[in-house]
Formats: sequence, C-alpha cells, structure tokens
Amino acid sequence: MYENLEIGDVFGPVIKDISVDVVEKYLEALEEPRLHMGNNELENFIVSPSIVSIFQKDALGGVVSAGTIHLKQEYKFLAPVYLDDRLTTTARITEKFQKKGKGWLVVELTTRNNSEQIVAIGKSWAIFP
Repeated sequence: MYENLEIGDVFGPVIKDISVDVVEKYLEALEEPRLHMGNNELENFIVSPSIVSIFQKDALGGVVSAGTIHLKQEYKFLAPVYLDDRLTTTARITEKFQKKGKGWLVVELTTRNNSEQIVAIGKSWAIFP
C-alpha cells in the first residue's frame, strides 16, 4: 500500500451531517451530558470543534492499511461548527519519506462546512510496516 502512495494524492471527500443524533453519540462517547434543549435553543447551537476529528479520521481510510501506526495529530479550528452543518473532509499526502527502514507519511486534512468555509485543518503522522 505505502509504495503506491504519492505526495499530492487526495482521498475523500467524506461527507457528514452534524445532526442531533451525531452530537448525542459524540457526547456519550466522551461521557458528557446529553443535549437537553428545546428546538428553539438548538438553532445556531455551536458544537464542540473536536467533533471534526472523528470525521477527519474517516478520510484517512484510503491511506491507512493493516499494521499502520498512527503517531500523532494536530488540529487548527478555524470556524465554528453548528448543529445541522454538513461537513466535507478531504485528505492530502504532503510528505512521504523513509526513516529507520519504515515508510512515513504526513497527511493534511481539510474540513469545510456547507458554505465551503474551512472549519478545521488537521495534520496526521503515520508509520507503515
């Protein structure tokens, strides 16, 4: 798999709708309290920006293979994510190199909202067997 990947390769898009159900499941996974709001209160509700990270990992599906070690990741959150946003994420390989006999990749992830505004940029480092 690694040998077939090239700098500039793009994966995705992965499209996810930020629904009440998605937010509830996210909060449950974090062991946070559920949303207890009426419909009027949910309008313009800003979701924790870290929800983007669970969707960005889906865009890496085209890059990651069995035995891949995820080393680290970083995120820059650039705009709010609202309930009912539709988020589109793509992944692009920005670096590929060998170190200590292993293949390394750096992947940049970009997530945009319905208005094509970038809401988050992520970077992920991985080692291939």
